[in-house]
Amino acid sequence: MIRFFVTSLAALLALAPPSASLQGSTGATGGPLGKGILCYGGPPAPEFPAGLPAEPKIGPPSKPAEGGSEAGDTGGLLGGASNPPRSPGPGAGPPIGTLDPLRWELWWRLERDEFLDLRDTVRRRHAMVTSGLSAVVRADRPPSRRMIDASVVPALLGVLSGEESDEMCQSALIALARIGGQGPIVGQGPFVGLGLGIEPALTAHLASRSQVVSETAALALGIFGEGTSFETLAELLDGTEAGAALLGRGEVPDRTRAFAAFGLGVLAFDTADVARQQEVAARLLDTLQTPSTSAEVPAAAMLALGQCKLPLAVTLPPAALRSHPDVEALVSSAGMARWLLTRLGTSERDSTITSPKERAFCLTTLAKFASDRDAALRDDVQRRLRTEASDRRRSSDVRSAALVALGELARSGKGEEDEASIRFLERMMATGQPMERRFAAMSLAQASARAGFGDDPFQSASAAAQLLRTQSRKGSCLERPWAALALGVQAFQLHQASAGAPGVPAPARVLLRRKELLAELANQRNVTTIGAYALGAALLHKGADPAARGKAGEVMLEAFRRIGEPEAKGYLALALGLVGHEPAKDALLDSLRESLSRPDLCWHLSVGLGLIGDVRLTPTLVEALIAAKSHGTRAAIAVSLGSIGDRRAVDPLLALVEDRSMPSATRSMAIVGVGILCEESALPWRNPMAHALPYSAMTSTLGGQYHAIFDIL
Repeated sequence: MIRFFVTSLAALLALAPPSASLQGSTGATGGPLGKGILCYGGPPAPEFPAGLPAEPKIGPPSKPAEGGSEAGDTGGLLGGASNPPRSPGPGAGPPIGTLDPLRWELWWRLERDEFLDLRDTVRRRHAMVTSGLSAVVRADRPPSRRMIDASVVPALLGVLSGEESDEMCQSALIALARIGGQGPIVGQGPFVGLGLGIEPALTAHLASRSQVVSETAALALGIFGEGTSFETLAELLDGTEAGAALLGRGEVPDRTRAFAAFGLGVLAFDTADVARQQEVAARLLDTLQTPSTSAEVPAAAMLALGQCKLPLAVTLPPAALRSHPDVEALVSSAGMARWLLTRLGTSERDSTITSPKERAFCLTTLAKFASDRDAALRDDVQRRLRTEASDRRRSSDVRSAALVALGELARSGKGEEDEASIRFLERMMATGQPMERRFAAMSLAQASARAGFGDDPFQSASAAAQLLRTQSRKGSCLERPWAALALGVQAFQLHQASAGAPGVPAPARVLLRRKELLAELANQRNVTTIGAYALGAALLHKGADPAARGKAGEVMLEAFRRIGEPEAKGYLALALGLVGHEPAKDALLDSLRESLSRPDLCWHLSVGLGLIGDVRLTPTLVEALIAAKSHGTRAAIAVSLGSIGDRRAVDPLLALVEDRSMPSATRSMAIVGVGILCEESALPWRNPMAHALPYSAMTSTLGGQYHAIFDIL
């Protein structure tokens, strides 16, 4: 292994530009920790303060059945190029590409992280609490950066330097990118003293013989976002000879170019460097104006462009870009919005977009750049979106994308175009095609909860809520759950607005009584829709007083005990977590112990308990991990442990990673769990890209049945 590692390191040094350094930099934060996990000020806290329970003694996971195969082993969840497409893993459900955009579950799957807010909820609870002169630190707090650098990073680099399976390499690439940090690695094994950074390890795997590993490496460089990641991804996106050389191929495949675009989008969203944002945008504009035989690259470039946070005020780009033919699009968000309007054209004759998928992504991206700073431009964009949504010559994907975009741009309150957009969404709920009616309902909820202008900034909220409540009771069987969930989304966003702006009315003032939706939940017997009602009711109680949340929790707990269907039970568990219903702890924990062989239900129950806060959760999962007999069970527990963010899970997960008697699929999901556990950001890396998508127009690299980014954990 050491010989392999040294050879690879020498090759990397030979390929690296003169300015490259394996030591890396201090990262965007300006300190040596780079993308470290939550760190407290002052000296490091003791690993286990006196008076708190010690970490459980962890032994090796149980051995597989004779011959190495296991009952219930489903094979590679993240299989390489030679493997058939599989479920992406616990908590994720089936591949995105298999979900029907007409059903609410797809929308929730892509958007749920913002509402669950699991990581910040856990971190707020685990923060130090001062009691008199003594500090109390919970045993289930997140891992320290020192622990990550000493144990986790060397183990993951070891996976990449060894002859491991494609699925393990994929998981390790994403996990290392999540963790970040380019400083010297300390720890045991062949990496001691070599100071290997993460970036060279990611870059080396671009040349993997597996197309899937190579694509994953490109995305991982964007998630990592430091060092020369931008330059590497730009070469791949442009399909240059240098990019092909990085892959060890004669050319850069379209799928790899699409993954490079996604990586640039993640990189752009995560940086506060305006010049870097403009550099990324310039590369993406060049790509969009280069003819492509595939819809993958233009759609990916358009989605990535929407992640660039261009300045509101005109800001000159770096000197090298000032002669760019589209420099006016790079200097401000308004400039980019005008460029996109020009690309759409006023008719088919003058539009430069030929692919319906690219057009759908262009509409949702356009809404992100049309800001309040230029009111006339914003009004123009709203009119254009309404035109696109009502044009029956357009594909259903394009019309639906225009409705999604209106939900991102329109506001409540006074204003001719805003009021016209609200009325348009209300009308589309009644007259649109099935998919359009559902997206119109969700967009109406979002737009009516966005503060507008005038004396009453939320003048549309009550009427919108009334319309949604009516549809939740009297709409078609597939429309009712959308309306119920939309009610919760409206309340959630109204609560956020009232919390951040003094004088904004609280949700309870502008929404109908919460009791009505709870009554509907109590009477629900349809297991395919009860989840939407439960989540809607939970979000509707965001910011409610403890008594109201307690009453909601009682209704949800009764439904949880009554319902046996796993998927519905999982959504009810999340709802109980969202309202923080303490009396549900025992029921959820008992159900968890009985459901370890059901990966998705196990994840939902774990997240519900994590939101409520139960220190018994991690020890329970660790014990189950040791006793598990099947791959599916171990995988579910591993990802669930990562989602909770408890440092006590680090050692058992690493033990599973390093146990070569385990199937590679099991070890791969343990790596996923470690990566999630040690990730710094409050929301997963994919969250910004998954928000306000043209959900029905996704390409195969976004939501196909084989290696799509929204299925990567």
